[in-house]
Amino acid sequence: MIGGGWSLKFICDRMLGKLTTWLRIAGYDTLYVSELNILGDEDTYMLRNHRDRILITKDRNLYARCLKEERKAILIKSDRLAGQMKELQKLGISFEPVMDRCSVCNSMLRKPSAEEARRVMDREGISEDLAAKYELWYCQRCDKLYWMGSHWRNMMKFLKENNFISSKEGELMELGENLTKLSKLLHHWIEHSKEHTSKYLEWAEKVEAENPEIAELLRKAAKKFREGEEIFEKALERIEE
Repeated sequence: MIGGGWSLKFICDRMLGKLTTWLRIAGYDTLYVSELNILGDEDTYMLRNHRDRILITKDRNLYARCLKEERKAILIKSDRLAGQMKELQKLGISFEPVMDRCSVCNSMLRKPSAEEARRVMDREGISEDLAAKYELWYCQRCDKLYWMGSHWRNMMKFLKENNFISSKEGELMELGENLTKLSKLLHHWIEHSKEHTSKYLEWAEKVEAENPEIAELLRKAAKKFREGEEIFEKALERIEE
């Protein structure tokens, strides 16, 4: 078994690109040798450098060299991604997904500014206002957005089908995903409701002299919207408790 949790750091050989992606998805600081633009022999580089990281390889010769030089390493035997992940799982490595690292470049994610989110959505041709429905994460290096959409659900399906997380864990994570999405929607609904309420009261003042009855109806509509806002705010408080 390997201890250390998310403090564990890895470097993977070029035969383990997909495994690298999944380690990053699970929050592990993981380098991929093919991304390092190494001059010279890659095996020797991995053997001699990044000694604070566990080397994960499918190369038996490289693994034997690691043992000889007392370099921490794990030999992966399976050719299938799920099999490779199970080998690591048996060593105590968890594959529960977290939104901490970019799966493309390994950089830490952060919350995007409104300008960053809009720029990426415009560039990718995404007309939907993702910020209104999802919690967003941003990789500054890749200029890329992440959110718990269909890709996230596909990942959860893969993890459950291959028993990397239990059905109960999957249900709890999906519940958390739904509550996160609902929280974003509630903020959006409250904001827009307040805008509408303000407009109703503005127009009530404009037509008061000409038609007091319509003005009163607009004020009643504004009151109903305010009541709805209070209910939404109470729901939001429950989610964020």
